[in-house]
Amino acid sequence: MCIHELFEAQVQKAPETAAVVCDDERQSYGELDRRANRLAHHVIGLGAKPEEPVAICLERTPTMVVVCCPC
Repeated sequence: MCIHELFEAQVQKAPETAAVVCDDERQSYGELDRRANRLAHHVIGLGAKPEEPVAICLERTPTMVVVCCPC
């Protein structure tokens, strides 16, 4: 299985389980999936095409995981 398929399987299996924990911040698999999909739809709306690299710059925080998530 590809990494995005494994991730989606985990979202289906345990959406409330912690996927990212950093200091006091916690993101569940379900929340991470929703945030990654929201970002994907946003960049598609800006003109991104499938298989086309997209550069996104942000500070080093747990939010970076949303960008790296292959959803």
